[in-house]
Amino acid sequence: MGKGSQSDPTIHTAGLDFLLKVLMFFRVVTITLLLGVTVVAQVKGSQVLFFAPLYFVYLLIVAVYLATILFSSIFDQVADLKKFSMVQVGFDLILYTIIVFLSGGYESPFPFLYLFAILWASLGFPGPGGYWTASLSSILYGVIVDLEYYRVLLPPQKEIFDVIASRSEEHTSELQSH
Repeated sequence: MGKGSQSDPTIHTAGLDFLLKVLMFFRVVTITLLLGVTVVAQVKGSQVLFFAPLYFVYLLIVAVYLATILFSSIFDQVADLKKFSMVQVGFDLILYTIIVFLSGGYESPFPFLYLFAILWASLGFPGPGGYWTASLSSILYGVIVDLEYYRVLLPPQKEIFDVIASRSEEHTSELQSH
């Protein structure tokens, strides 16, 4: 192989550097949109966003802002950008899993967020990175669905809705029997 056919590692590092900055920016934009929706819901008098109590949503937002501040503050000191980007993609997968869980589990409108982590991994780690991230995303979402299906772990407010629904069914069957 000729000298020109080998890839230059500095080009990949520069690309990964840019990609990580875009990822952190996208994370801040996404969580800021979630903050805006949460504030609007609270102003309208709701104490719940989807199935999540607002204080859970606010805690999640604060945690993401703090993590992003931490990531950006240590960004220039990181020696291995590849490992650092893997940590960030892993963080995003955990973040998206929590968002999906808090917003209703299998009824959540947010499973599409996993696609962003898969996209970042595919761009940052050409080859198996995207496949591993897609596999892990599927496993995490599957765990949420299984735990909810087997009633091991339900989204926070969903338990209350299920109790109300079961009491309503009991009350309806009592009325029908009289």
